Amino acid sequence: MAKSFTRRDFLSGSLGVGAAGALHATLGPVGPLARSGPGKRTPAATAAASSSRTTKVERTLVLCTLYGGNDGLNTVIPYESSAYQALRREIAIPHDQALPLGKAGDTALGFHPALVGLKSLWDAGQVAVVLGVGYPNPSFSHFQSMEIMQSADPTGESSSGWLGRWLDASGSDPTRALSVGTNVPVVFSGTRQQASTLADSTTPGDQMPGGDPNFLSAYTELEHTYPHEPALEADIAQAGCNLLTVGAKAASALTSQKPPTPVSQNDPGDIGIQLDVVAELIKAGLPTKAYGSGPAASTPIWISWTRRRTCSHSSTPASRTSWATSPPARVGSAPSS
Repeated sequence: MAKSFTRRDFLSGSLGVGAAGALHATLGPVGPLARSGPGKRTPAATAAASSSRTTKVERTLVLCTLYGGNDGLNTVIPYESSAYQALRREIAIPHDQALPLGKAGDTALGFHPALVGLKSLWDAGQVAVVLGVGYPNPSFSHFQSMEIMQSADPTGESSSGWLGRWLDASGSDPTRALSVGTNVPVVFSGTRQQASTLADSTTPGDQMPGGDPNFLSAYTELEHTYPHEPALEADIAQAGCNLLTVGAKAASALTSQKPPTPVSQNDPGDIGIQLDVVAELIKAGLPTKAYGSGPAASTPIWISWTRRRTCSHSSTPASRTSWATSPPARVGSAPSS
């Protein structure tokens, strides 16, 4: 049964995800986190891993980014470290409360005591922890660090994300990558293409612009592409066509699935609602290879372009707006020129 999750629920292990923890430089270098003791792989997990190497599996990447930041040292805890206890003082997790994972080098590590769900997945060999994630010469800026991680460019000079560069090189299907929510994050933005976006809603009709059949019909007519039109107008029209394509496929996929019961009245952007949307689309077999979400906007965002067009049912030039509103908002994938 689906439910709505807060960020705290998410980190408490209600969902099967990977966790990342970074160790402070004063704690010294650590090696790979070994599975030993309570963290040893079970025979079933070992067999499953062996089977996955011989059977081709179509995988889908679900990128969960907590934009408010995560306290890595209290997620994966060096609980026996005297430096950790001394530097963390009152916010340090007592060593007898951490959920032991094993050792990385000589450093004993454990999950935060609230992460019982992740701990059970760890014991089954279904969670990996990546330690010491960072970049050279850190600026200690939260915002620059997010840009660097999403662009995979330590210089901070790249304007595209690492998944955006994949989009640039992998064709033009607007359903290849989908971002749930108002904004497309840097990681999904290429120099020529970006991920398409979906509404934070499992209601099929919310994935289509306007909602009114007459408006949708007029919008569809307006967004047709025509030979020899200016490049900017063609790009705008393609964005509108992509919005309709993605919205229709998402609505159809959501219609085919049993609605989650019930989602709460949380604001759009709640991670549980976003993951409900992703889960329903994956179950429906949508061919999307990567899902994610951008930071929630605090105020409505309007993205609009004005196009002058002559609709086929009228000889009068029609000025219309190709638009996305928030909440919710969607923008079709299109060249960024």
